[in-house]
Amino acid sequence: MMNYLKTITVIFILLASLMVRGSPESIGLGKVLHVGGSGAGNYTTIQSAIDNASDGFTIYVYDDSAPYHEHIVITKQISLVGENAESTIIDGGGEGSVITIKAPSSISNFTVTNSGRNESDAGIYCMYESDIKNNIIYNSGDGINIRATGSVVENNKIFDCRTGIFMGNGSQNILGGNNITSKYGVGIWISNSNWNLIINNTIDEIEFSSGVFLGGTGNYFSDNTIISETHNGMSLSGNRNVVENNSFYGSGLEYFYEYHSNRVRNNTVNGKPLAYIENASDIELEKDAGQIILVNCSNITIKNQEISNTTVGIFLFNSQRCKIYSSKISDNWIGINLFKSTFNDIRGNDISSCGYAGVDIAPFSGKNKINANLIKNNSRGITTWSDNNTISGNTIADNWHGIHLDYGSYDNMITENIIMYNAEGITIWQESSGNKILNNSIENNDRGISLSYNCLKNNIERNSISRNEYGIDISSSSDETTVQKNDFLYNSIGIRVGSFGNTITKNNFVDNSRDATFIYPGNLKPSLNDWNGNYWGSPHLLPKPIWGWRFPFPWVNFDFHPLSQPYSK
Repeated sequence: MMNYLKTITVIFILLASLMVRGSPESIGLGKVLHVGGSGAGNYTTIQSAIDNASDGFTIYVYDDSAPYHEHIVITKQISLVGENAESTIIDGGGEGSVITIKAPSSISNFTVTNSGRNESDAGIYCMYESDIKNNIIYNSGDGINIRATGSVVENNKIFDCRTGIFMGNGSQNILGGNNITSKYGVGIWISNSNWNLIINNTIDEIEFSSGVFLGGTGNYFSDNTIISETHNGMSLSGNRNVVENNSFYGSGLEYFYEYHSNRVRNNTVNGKPLAYIENASDIELEKDAGQIILVNCSNITIKNQEISNTTVGIFLFNSQRCKIYSSKISDNWIGINLFKSTFNDIRGNDISSCGYAGVDIAPFSGKNKINANLIKNNSRGITTWSDNNTISGNTIADNWHGIHLDYGSYDNMITENIIMYNAEGITIWQESSGNKILNNSIENNDRGISLSYNCLKNNIERNSISRNEYGIDISSSSDETTVQKNDFLYNSIGIRVGSFGNTITKNNFVDNSRDATFIYPGNLKPSLNDWNGNYWGSPHLLPKPIWGWRFPFPWVNFDFHPLSQPYSK
């Protein structure tokens, strides 16, 4: 820790010396050239004044002739000063970068607008050590793009840009006191840049990306305010970065999928502590937190929390045997997120109104238990990308997807849940195979259970499936599904099958508008589905016909051994 502080101190001293060497104050004002206005000898364009200047000159630009429709390239050590930041306007006409800095310079008191939107187009593109202060920059690709060492970017107002401030391959720069507003991009993006100071900035109204993307090494991010209406806070990458004393509102740290030895301390989320705990075990968290992140932890108990309006309420990264109990988690992007985390217990929580998922079991997170939670009004109630998890005893209601098994989720157990009033009750999707759906009550959903995209050998057994538009919908290529001993009651369609090699047996079909149907492509062999021994609402002495389509023709399958009375489980 002492070595790290010494390093930061050395950087501060180095930056100070750089700023003194490169600032207009240190080189003297030299001769002043004027642009615009009515004075004798004033230049009509900013670029012509720069072309006629020498190192040490100041170019003073009046607002009388604004807007200046120019693309400015600075190749000399000058100061470029506008008369008034709000009215001294440089307009790039929607092409390229408006100002490109190719020599140590100072730029202040301008409105810079309408750069191009291609990669590296910017309001101000800075390639050399410079001071960029007190400007207004809007409607551009990057507001300011920094590819330099030792620059100071301070007290600028930046809005409606793809990225407010982008720094790529820059080092020992200071970003301070800037106000960045962007609805569609990243506020501050630090990539492959080291030992920079990002302090006292305000980043507001980020909607579709991150407030901050912090990569690189050894950057110090402190005393900033990040405000978001859609929970996009800070994506933390790089390594040995320090994030401290920041205030997040409606946002927080985003989930991450790699570990980078960063230090996170003394931050707040919605006025409450951001609990970032690393390499700890055997502790209990009961103090009210704004966000909780566990990294490389074990046997941590989290209980009695109320967490809302942040990126991810509780995030476990590479953490095992932790418990999340009796907490209310609402209005986040993700309520609870696990990545590379196993043998954890999520129990007795109220999880609601999350934009992506109430509970997200991300890859490499197996053998977790999600039990006895109330999960409602989320986009996805529970989504898993992992294997061997148990989802049991939950009430899952009013979500878009109640339970979503995604991208190769194998051997999960879904049992004894109440799943109701969702658009999709249980979705088994994209090569998710070998899962067991047992003893659930699945009712009043658009689709009770749906299987899509090559999901094989799933077992659906002993469920009560009632009052759904489709009780079970098995799409093409989701083969070898076993559907047995279920009650299909009062559904518009009890089961629809579009694949082969499935077994539908010992089910009770009662009072459905249509008990069963199928839709087969013409090249499929519908006879390979086994409809056998089901009860069809009344005794059948003859084989029960099941009507459907084998395109382009109507077709019929048969249950050759229908039951004369309901199957008793």
